[in-house]
Amino acid sequence: TMQGRAIDETTRMRQVATDQAATGNFGIEPTYWFQMQTDKINLLKTVEDRLSADLRAQATAISKAAFSAAVIAVTIAVLALGLAIALGIGLMRTVLRQLGADPARLAEVVEAVANVDLQMDLDTGKPATGIYREMQTMQQNLRERIEIGRAHV
Repeated sequence: TMQGRAIDETTRMRQVATDQAATGNFGIEPTYWFQMQTDKINLLKTVEDRLSADLRAQATAISKAAFSAAVIAVTIAVLALGLAIALGIGLMRTVLRQLGADPARLAEVVEAVANVDLQMDLDTGKPATGIYREMQTMQQNLRERIEIGRAHV
């Protein structure tokens, strides 16, 4: 784009102006000079328009890529959070199933059994599991042993 008559002529006229700066005798018709400069400016505008279009296209591509990357990152973060929550809930259920009851209730039962308080009602209305079931069995065995001991007295 930056080749041709207008470019060559403006370069030549610039050299004439530099060479004749002291004397002022340029020998160039002002309308011709104006026309060549206008043609060169129009060529520069064509280059500028092309560079601007390329820059806009690159900016749009980068913007789309950044948006896609952000969507992927957010999606992965949400999936990771969901997986962490699901694993946490699963782990909590596994531990509670092994305990067989709420940890606070289990602590009350352990304290009662440790104090040989066998009057505490451990029946939950449903089959007990885990440590809670073992506490029920321990309470029942202690009651039976106490009854056997009373019977021998």
